[in-house]
Amino acid sequence: MTDVDARHMLDVVTQAYAVNDYKAPNVLAYMHALAEAQDQPARDFMAACLSDERPDWTLYCLTNIGFHYDLRNDTSILETIRHLLRSSADVDVRICAASVLGIRSTWPDETVHTALFSDPDDWVRSSAFEAILRMNHVPHFEARSLGEQVFTDNAKSDTTFDIEKALSILRNRLPELGF
Repeated sequence: MTDVDARHMLDVVTQAYAVNDYKAPNVLAYMHALAEAQDQPARDFMAACLSDERPDWTLYCLTNIGFHYDLRNDTSILETIRHLLRSSADVDVRICAASVLGIRSTWPDETVHTALFSDPDDWVRSSAFEAILRMNHVPHFEARSLGEQVFTDNAKSDTTFDIEKALSILRNRLPELGF
């Protein structure tokens, strides 16, 4: 990707952002392409969007910045992501924030730990569970498989997150964590 291409793509994205039209042609594809290319101006834009009140923009920016850029030395962005996990009203944003922290943070991460035990949404708790596994070097596919095992069918034909199963898995798989 040339610099001219990158600037054009970012212009399309920022114009769509200005009118709150993330469904405009090519916007999501351009965001992804810019993130894969490690484009710094796009990274700056996406970092700013993490504080946006519109959950769709927050989610798309979080997904791209979180899964494509190295954030190890960017404590400000990591802290913003923790804030999203703690306080976003949007479940998808919290799920994504936990997943990003699973690959970009290190254990112990108090925000992920708290989400495991106290987030009101089962899927966020499951994502926090998988994040703890990932922070402790459990491979992605194994963490996903273990994440599926912590759901229990209940009488209403729904599935619910089973914290006791999660703790049992953590105790057996990672006894050094002291769960």
